[in-house]
Amino acid sequence: MLPLVRLLLVVVALAAAPALAQHSPPPPPSQPPPPPPPSQQPAAPRTPCPAKCLCFRTTVRCMFLQLDNVPQVPTETTIL
Repeated sequence: MLPLVRLLLVVVALAAAPALAQHSPPPPPSQPPPPPPPSQQPAAPRTPCPAKCLCFRTTVRCMFLQLDNVPQVPTETTIL
């Protein structure tokens, strides 16, 4: 009886093999979306950090420099 079970397993395996081979390949990975178009307006020239001042992100520090006037600072400055 054991050889009959083995024969049955072989027949079932061979019958299932074409069905497994007929599966479609997985779809290719999706492409990332294209980047947005560049802005139509040119970027405004950036004002550099004033001489002898310390700048970090949106902070400009010009302490104890005995300045005669307020220097030009970047437009994104929030603390002067």
